[in-house]
Amino acid sequence: MNRRSFAYSGVAAFVAACSLAVAPAHSQVPRLERLTEIGCEDCGDARQLSSTWDVAVNEAGDVLVIDRDAPTLRMFDRTGRSVWGRGRPGAGPGEYRFAMRAAMGPGGTVHVVDMRLRRLTRLASDGTIAKSLTIPFFVVGSAARGRQGELVFLSDDFNSTGTLYRWSATEDVPVKLLSFPTPPPGEASLSGSVAVAPNGVVAYLSTADTYAIHRLTPAGQPLPALVRDIPRPRRTPEEIAALKGRMSMVGAAAKASQEQKQAGASKSLLSDDDRFQFKPHAGTDALRYDDAGRLWVRTMRGTTSTTVFDIFAPTGAFVGEVTMPLRVDAYSLAGSYLATATERDDGTPIVVLWSVK
Repeated sequence: MNRRSFAYSGVAAFVAACSLAVAPAHSQVPRLERLTEIGCEDCGDARQLSSTWDVAVNEAGDVLVIDRDAPTLRMFDRTGRSVWGRGRPGAGPGEYRFAMRAAMGPGGTVHVVDMRLRRLTRLASDGTIAKSLTIPFFVVGSAARGRQGELVFLSDDFNSTGTLYRWSATEDVPVKLLSFPTPPPGEASLSGSVAVAPNGVVAYLSTADTYAIHRLTPAGQPLPALVRDIPRPRRTPEEIAALKGRMSMVGAAAKASQEQKQAGASKSLLSDDDRFQFKPHAGTDALRYDDAGRLWVRTMRGTTSTTVFDIFAPTGAFVGEVTMPLRVDAYSLAGSYLATATERDDGTPIVVLWSVK
């Protein structure tokens, strides 16, 4: 995973709620308090991370980090103490090629989605393998329904169709929820962002080039989309140069197209102005619900040292923004906790645990 250094400035002020004092908590902009930092430059133990692909947190504040190197899975408690480490790179049992998503289930269980192996691995609370299942489609995004252990997948057939699936923690096969047309080639790409609320409502982005978050009831019926009439953020000259450099390093056109899909960028047939000047509204894996039913959207309106989240109430009303003083690469919400994967300004990968109030 490519990372960018950022200026870490400790605990900063966050955007305050603009709603009335009598408004319910879930209609207010959350306030964050920094609790624990996991990561070190050269300590030589489980806290030394090489590149974090994903992070998951549960309602007790336990944090699961998916790392590129062995052990691939690293569990820490809310104080940052290492609990267990499992897995290594590879394709055999207990091995992972690209563990793109992890989720905490009931009773301390863990679910790991491997994109390249198309495999779902279910682990017991101590990290031992309970079951390994084949994923019968190509995963571009996935989300977990908190304590339920249920997963929702967003897949792409690369032929103008995206599909949503539910996968219960007690079933060995997924259930198709909905298929929808993806943007035609040359217009935009599937975003790879999906989330599921505690009540089973599903939110997803069909493309991040427009700000329209689609929603479904637990039964699969459409709900009004969440729309914001705001312009797409522009890239800085430095960001444009970095993007062009990454694209030039990819030899084959097919690989370039796939890289852009995973990055949430537009396809190569778009004009240079749209491809390079403008960012998508949200990055890959941008959507998450918290336990209060609020939808968090990790937008691309931040800088190399800040991240801007849009917050929507369970009703779908826009609540406001939360600006964090760091660049968030992956994040997870559960109970009163938020876990973010990021880097220090010296490039050292870290995970920060926050209290959400």
